[in-house]
Amino acid sequence: MFLRSCIWACRDSKKIYFGVQETNCYCGDQIISEPILPSQCDRRCPGNNRETCGGNFGMSIYEVPPTTAVIVPAPSKGCYYYKKDLVLDFKLKKNFAAMNQRMCAEGCLQWSYKYFGLANGNECHCGNRILQGKAAPNRLCNARCKKGMENETCGGAKAMEVFNLLTTHI
Repeated sequence: MFLRSCIWACRDSKKIYFGVQETNCYCGDQIISEPILPSQCDRRCPGNNRETCGGNFGMSIYEVPPTTAVIVPAPSKGCYYYKKDLVLDFKLKKNFAAMNQRMCAEGCLQWSYKYFGLANGNECHCGNRILQGKAAPNRLCNARCKKGMENETCGGAKAMEVFNLLTTHI
């Protein structure tokens, strides 16, 4: 978890590199020293002994990875009759106070799913395949999203609109 926290801090600072030395995190746009032997960076990171966090006199330096963002509006895979979890198999949360395509897609992205689906105006589902879903007329997927997101549709009372979860690096 320590490396991930450092990545976030350096990404927020819009830096190219991040370095760690034991429990210290550093961010920068260039590497200003020469490489040392890997054996001099032998300290394991707090909370994850599989990650290396420098050493007594050495810093482990990494490139800040690109941020992955969802693409919305997303391409629709269609409207499906909705009953329980028979269209997409993972439900993020029963009912959200607010919902839209971006919120649902970002939630499903965290779990590396390929598809996201919206139903009842405020339900978000995820999956890697469409299960037993039977195609429904598009007019059944016309429920407006909740709380300020009314310009988008979020499925319907008895139907789920399924979308491809597409991403881009920013």
